[in-house]
Amino acid sequence: MSSAPSSWTIRAKPRFGRDLKRLAKDLYKSKGQREKFKAFVEGIYDLLEQAGPFHPKLDAKLMSLGSGQLPQGCQLFKLYLRPPETRGESGEMRIIALACPSLRTVELLMAYTHADYAKQPSDQEILARMREEEA
Repeated sequence: MSSAPSSWTIRAKPRFGRDLKRLAKDLYKSKGQREKFKAFVEGIYDLLEQAGPFHPKLDAKLMSLGSGQLPQGCQLFKLYLRPPETRGESGEMRIIALACPSLRTVELLMAYTHADYAKQPSDQEILARMREEEA
């Protein structure tokens, strides 16, 4: 991650780190491939630190969750990502993040691929991740 001052604070929920470790193991066989994946993820963190989910290099779409489920002033985003050396739908990675623009914070809730969820995790799973304490 860059040493330049960030304008957004990025926090990861506890299971988010475990999601990334699992994805690295599932998607890549060699240590070199896993290192490229780690660099890819660090690049995502850098982009989020610069402009949150609004960075032009990120493909982030607003998600809806039942009314009244999100903290005041916060928005739920799904980031569409293509990690290095992956093919097909099973290699398409998604990150679900809770962004609070007024606080300039992003909480990384979960990371997954189409192999994990054909569409996306249920609202209940997302809400459970939101309630987790920070790592």
